[in-house]
Amino acid sequence: MYLVQDEFVHKTHIPFFMDAAKKFKCHILVRHTGQSSLRWVGVPGVSAKRGDLKAKTADKVTENLDISGLVCSPYLRPDAFTYDRLVKAKKIWMESKYMITDLNEVDIPLSAVITPYIIRAKNTILSEYFGCVELVNDYRKEGNIQYMQNCYQGLTKESLVRLDKPYFIHGDYDLYAIICDGKEFDPAKAEWHNENDETYPNPNKGDKNIVIANRVSALWRHLSIYINSRIQDAHQEYYGSIMIQHGSQVNLGGDKITHEKVLAFSPRAINGKFVQCLDDGKVEHDKYYQQIG
Repeated sequence: MYLVQDEFVHKTHIPFFMDAAKKFKCHILVRHTGQSSLRWVGVPGVSAKRGDLKAKTADKVTENLDISGLVCSPYLRPDAFTYDRLVKAKKIWMESKYMITDLNEVDIPLSAVITPYIIRAKNTILSEYFGCVELVNDYRKEGNIQYMQNCYQGLTKESLVRLDKPYFIHGDYDLYAIICDGKEFDPAKAEWHNENDETYPNPNKGDKNIVIANRVSALWRHLSIYINSRIQDAHQEYYGSIMIQHGSQVNLGGDKITHEKVLAFSPRAINGKFVQCLDDGKVEHDKYYQQIG
């Protein structure tokens, strides 16, 4: 199957990944992102999806204004999802709903919202984006941005950092793996550590807190800062520039080692290429790993 590079990484960002692979002497494998999300990168008022938000982006062209590639409610906008994705999106939506204030359900002004995300009420300004999720607040704790729920912790307006404007949400870059060059690599034995795990109160009272682990490799922080900084220089949009938000897929282990389609950036030519698409399948991935060590 022929895979197109800019289905994985925005075409203007490909040199940033190539430079990072050479600078940090590593191989960077990036999961499929999709043109529908990448077309929003750099658009003012649109931000990359953050590590706390698991809700799915729409993947179907809609009438009037095409919102495919933006995160939106599969319950309010089922027309924006293909059938298979709609089923998955509904399940995952319930896992993120507690972080989103739906202004169709509660009658409060935007200034009173203390969740990180909102959905605007229908027939209001920007109604063509009805059902789309917007980032409106950041939370800060000990100097780090945290994304927290509102009522279950009794947070107040004083504990938040209000953004100067709301941001719609497009897909971020999901890394599949970061692999040091010259070393044998087995994805089942990938080395990682937890960094800045995100903890949220569970909306079901009495249940344990929800913890979203951020398993990262030793190179992750340096590499993500380097690439995100290059993207920010290119687009001059802070929130839209943080495209690498969390650790790699293989660090989660088990069934998360999917041997899926990825775009691989190498610090040296592999099969005569510094950038190549790997099709899905363990055989395809193993062939590439054998040439790294």
